[in-house]
Amino acid sequence: MYMIGQVATMHDKVISLDELHQNVAVNNYEYIKDAALSEAPTSTEKPLDIAIVGMECIFPDAKNLEEYWRNIILGKDSITEVPDERWNKDLYYKPDSNESDVSHSKWGGFIPKIDFDPLAFGIPPQSLAAIEPTQLLTLLVAKRAMEDAGYGDKHVNRENISVIIGAEGGNDLANSYSFRGFYKQVFGELHEEVKEAFPHTTEDSFPGILANVIAGRITNRLDLGGRNYTVDAACASSLAAIELACQELILNKSDMVLAGGADLHNGINDYLMFSSTHALSRKGRCATFDSEADGIALGEGVAIIVLKRYEDAVRDGDRIYSVIKGVGGSSDGKALGLTAPRKIGQVRALERAYAQAGISAASVGMVEAHGTGTVVGDKTELSALTNLFSRAGALPGQTHLGSVKTQIGHTKCAAGLAGLIKASLAVYHGVKPPTLHLQKPNAYYNAETSPFAFHAESGLWSEKNRYAGISAFGFGGTNFHTVIANHPKEDDSAVLQSWPSELFVFRGDTYDEAKIQLNQIKSLLEVNDGISLKNIAYSLAISSEKQVQLSIVADTTEHLMMNIELALSGIESKDTFTVNKKEGKVAFLFPGQGSQRINMARDLFVAFPEMRKLIDSHSELEKVIFPSKTFDEATLKQQKETIKDTRLAQPLLGIVDLALAKFLQSIGIVPDMLAGHSYGELPALCFAGVFEEEKLVNLSIQRAQSILNSVEGGDPGFYDCGKCYKRKPTANFRQSGRLLSCKLQCSDAMCGCRKYRSDQQTDGSS
Repeated sequence: MYMIGQVATMHDKVISLDELHQNVAVNNYEYIKDAALSEAPTSTEKPLDIAIVGMECIFPDAKNLEEYWRNIILGKDSITEVPDERWNKDLYYKPDSNESDVSHSKWGGFIPKIDFDPLAFGIPPQSLAAIEPTQLLTLLVAKRAMEDAGYGDKHVNRENISVIIGAEGGNDLANSYSFRGFYKQVFGELHEEVKEAFPHTTEDSFPGILANVIAGRITNRLDLGGRNYTVDAACASSLAAIELACQELILNKSDMVLAGGADLHNGINDYLMFSSTHALSRKGRCATFDSEADGIALGEGVAIIVLKRYEDAVRDGDRIYSVIKGVGGSSDGKALGLTAPRKIGQVRALERAYAQAGISAASVGMVEAHGTGTVVGDKTELSALTNLFSRAGALPGQTHLGSVKTQIGHTKCAAGLAGLIKASLAVYHGVKPPTLHLQKPNAYYNAETSPFAFHAESGLWSEKNRYAGISAFGFGGTNFHTVIANHPKEDDSAVLQSWPSELFVFRGDTYDEAKIQLNQIKSLLEVNDGISLKNIAYSLAISSEKQVQLSIVADTTEHLMMNIELALSGIESKDTFTVNKKEGKVAFLFPGQGSQRINMARDLFVAFPEMRKLIDSHSELEKVIFPSKTFDEATLKQQKETIKDTRLAQPLLGIVDLALAKFLQSIGIVPDMLAGHSYGELPALCFAGVFEEEKLVNLSIQRAQSILNSVEGGDPGFYDCGKCYKRKPTANFRQSGRLLSCKLQCSDAMCGCRKYRSDQQTDGSS
């Protein structure tokens, strides 16, 4: 109320100023809590309800889905300098030049080398040279996606399985054929050097370069009888393919659809074209939504998801990564240019997506933005998203915003699928991935009022109902936004199936016997260094029940080989561990208050869902221990100070202590005895089974409050100035009640907290 008189006129009886103060200033929260909420928005449209039951991909620094998700969760930057075999950097790279036919960037995201066995697909090896790699890798990814969905070898009616791929033509192989043909037209003959340098045309060449055959080759080799075609909507192509795939299923034209995006356009021609529009980042990174963002980094990749009607997927017992609720598409309409984004077009796509999904944008917990990192593009997208989410009633900082382009670059036709796969795994595992290269947000972003926040490292997503939105926009003014929801996950399996490092254990009754295994693995890697490290580690772990004599931690084949050779030479490195068994007992010591800090054990809570049992029920505590990214020292300091509040520190310590102890127990590290220091006695008692796990948080809160009450009650002259409460004072006590340390930071000389501290110091307490 603007004037106190407005409040007074709302009462029908005389009240005192003290009563009025209590109503307005003290008990106002009760009115808010009891206020009737407006009805949630409804939609007349029926949600799509299309289940994603299988996924597979190849992206920069990721040979498969597991590696892609691992890189996302770990916040890995997969951008590198352009490999020498791609194009000549000395010839083309000129970042400060405005002339034509130069590249402003020498960085990008490039897929790793992938083994492809043509005979496994019935393709003659001699035909490979005439087939565009995009066709071959998309075929490989499609097969793997079917296997991930559980339909690799499973008997299923393939008559109504369709394939729709977002892709574009004009690949490097096609360009080479075109150059070879045009050269003769210009110069009258084909010189020998050109004949040798460029591919010869064969009967496989024509289908080998056609974009539509990307989908056609999949249906041909996997024996699928549904429709197959490609769709080109530039950088929105893969989400356009998703919309068409959903229509196939909704209209009952198909029973299963493989939908995806494929783009290996990362040659010099692509760099020259993007440089001509001044879209490439000279820094070589997509710094999405950062104030210093200066453009995109090009990427490449292939991704395919397997779609079914939700009710069919549930009936068939399929694993469901996520459920597509709505897809909105739009065009920008008439504008001054074809390439500049328009807010009105993007808002239109967003509105249509959420209307179809029947979900308010205010309920969305994560948005995977198009986020190219261009100045105009970022501002336009942030403005469009803020407009819609604010109108929907989203609270400040409630939705986490990011873009996988900050990690792998802009994969163009595959970009929408790169984001959709990331978001699907996020809602599936209950994790919010980070976004990179964000130091100071775009000037349009206001942390105090924006519905969006950011994660610099992976965080938890504890809501039972998780919704995410994914955007992809393309040249020519085409916009798509997809809304997905989670389906209940059936187990607490680890979030990662591919780890940054693997543990290799070598067994035997003696150390010399274990060295036999060392030599066996060394010989194996010398013959085939492409074997998955995960598979080698697993085989060693289950090979026998004999004593582990030596273990090695390695993250690459070369790293493993080097450490094996060192071990065989009798040299122990920092990554090799020789067993030196000692007799004794194991004790767990649970620490007390003072050991708490923000982000403690964050990576473990993200990776192992079984550790989240308690914290998932206390979202307000989760926000304190795992806060969003800050952009100023004052806010960061406040985050660090907040967790020192005894009422927060003790329950959070209990949650983390108990989760760590139970995790160690689950992997076979079982203590013989327990101890707790100060507050640590409480989680120690809980772990020992003295009281139920569900009671730990409440008991911790009560314990903390009793401590604070003893401080306030011990000083009859205490009064609350408001500042000390705001700064969340804390105090630690021994069982005897003597003050150990007081962290009160109030500056009011008359406040009781300051007086209490002074009294204690006078009494000689420390």
